[in-house]
Amino acid sequence: MHIIDRFDSLGKVKRQRISEVRDYANDIFLNRAERVQPFSQEVETAIKNNLDLQSAGFYHDLTSLYRKMSAYLNVDTQKFLVTCGADESIKNIFNIFTDKGDLVCFPSPTYGMYHAYSSIYGVQKLTLKYNEDFKIDKQELYDNLHRIKVLFLPNPNHIEDCFSIEEIKSICEEANGLVVIDETYYGFGCKTAVPLIDECDNLLVIRSFSKTFGLPSLRVGVTIGQKDLIQSLDAQRVAYEVSLVCQQIAEFFLDNMQITNGYAKKCIEGRKLVIDTLKGKFKVNGESSYLVTIKMRDQQLAESVAKKLKESRIHVGQFDQNIRITIGPEQYMQNFLNQFKLAVSYLT
Repeated sequence: MHIIDRFDSLGKVKRQRISEVRDYANDIFLNRAERVQPFSQEVETAIKNNLDLQSAGFYHDLTSLYRKMSAYLNVDTQKFLVTCGADESIKNIFNIFTDKGDLVCFPSPTYGMYHAYSSIYGVQKLTLKYNEDFKIDKQELYDNLHRIKVLFLPNPNHIEDCFSIEEIKSICEEANGLVVIDETYYGFGCKTAVPLIDECDNLLVIRSFSKTFGLPSLRVGVTIGQKDLIQSLDAQRVAYEVSLVCQQIAEFFLDNMQITNGYAKKCIEGRKLVIDTLKGKFKVNGESSYLVTIKMRDQQLAESVAKKLKESRIHVGQFDQNIRITIGPEQYMQNFLNQFKLAVSYLT
């Protein structure tokens, strides 16, 4: 028997390494929820000047990062944990708070690692599907709250259907298990659930530097919750969860929030341009999200439009009969709109 065959869960998980060679100078990538507009030369220079690589010869201390993160979140340092991206926190939540056969719940489509970790840890999953109007059946969620061990709610999700703070509080009060609000897309819409952590002892909130700060390769995340929950997660963390370079870059952006806030404002303006232009012609979703989803006539047309856009060096996401794009500043969104209109006109 092969060694892999001795571990039941391993054969169920299929993942593919990203091997795409990308031409950032000439193409526009709207397909992977990444920063659309590169940082300015001024910001790049400032980041490099902020690095202290002399310290790389020593094990680093995260005290200054925790202090600055505390000020950013307005949360005591005992109530959050810095992680290697939001992904580390999601994995540790599965590891600590679920047993084989437990029921976890999340919407679908969503971040793929929720499905992957469900297979790895052998849990059952209840996936909340979206209807034709991009809405999930919230009643199905409420009907099953009593038996869900961990509920993951990205807010907003890939497809936007925001939960209000009142709804999240109600869910926490009715749930028998852990409620995890994934705010990876925070900063572009939906109110944060962080203020609820003092009221709800079964609530964790996850944030990331990937979308709000536009730093997906930095791999810095943070999980917020009551002290005992954070201590449980802290016990499972790796010894040095964030590298020195990542720490210093994260601190630079926390010290210079005008960079992040300015880019978010431009993205929101670009999102408005896309939605206002296409509304009435297509069913469009994403008024509070980092992603905009455009429903096409059918899956074949969606696939053909995505292919045609790629020929124009604009890369978009596509699933079922939908085109999905990452939002960016108006000039990038206008370029997309121009080529999208040409593609649809050519194909229909």
